[in-house]
Amino acid sequence: MPERRTVSKSSEFLGKTFASRLPLAYKMNLPRYDQVSSFTRLNSDTIFAKEVDRKITGITNDCVNCMGENRLTTPIRIKYIPIGTKFTAIGEYLYHSDYGSWINGPTTIHTLILEDEFGNRSELSELGFKLALGDERFANRKLRDEEVRVLQNIKLFNESKTLNLVLCVAEWLDDPGDLGSFIRDFQLEKQIIFESGTSFCAKGYDIRFKTTDAYLTSEYYFKDWRLYGKWHRM
Repeated sequence: MPERRTVSKSSEFLGKTFASRLPLAYKMNLPRYDQVSSFTRLNSDTIFAKEVDRKITGITNDCVNCMGENRLTTPIRIKYIPIGTKFTAIGEYLYHSDYGSWINGPTTIHTLILEDEFGNRSELSELGFKLALGDERFANRKLRDEEVRVLQNIKLFNESKTLNLVLCVAEWLDDPGDLGSFIRDFQLEKQIIFESGTSFCAKGYDIRFKTTDAYLTSEYYFKDWRLYGKWHRM
């Protein structure tokens, strides 16, 4: 089991407030670290600090194989954080684990406890905070094309309160995933409606998202369910 240790030298960000300049998201409904197997804890995100109920992440997922059916224990949701949201670092701790110490030594991560302007509390590594909020060199970077596309889709949803997209499944996939299975695994039956087959491509889905959380969760985890492909707006 990992353990929480006291910080010997406080972070330069402790007690300071920063407004987000990059598109960020909360990873919600995560299991706590002591409620899952060691395999799940070491290979996917869990909540550690007792003061928080979420983690901060990007709106797109750069992780490869960071989730899957055998590691999904709770109906995780990805929730958009509007640009300009203010965060204050109100606490800190060291996350320490001896796992792998016989190879590279123990893992120790300086972690910050954050509170946004609405009272939501999350945890994020000090390095992650620096890259996302605390250092202008990183926080003012140019958005990637994928991030721009996702922000455009969020704007469309906010205008019409629904989002209709087509996913054309990659033709090179020998064994593509099933959208119905993804929806059941994440318990999104009331938030996503779809039809198999589309005029846009040989194999794909017409999808209607009823919430931005459902859309962002799909964008974030589709690839881990072998749902690779290209998005089109209907």
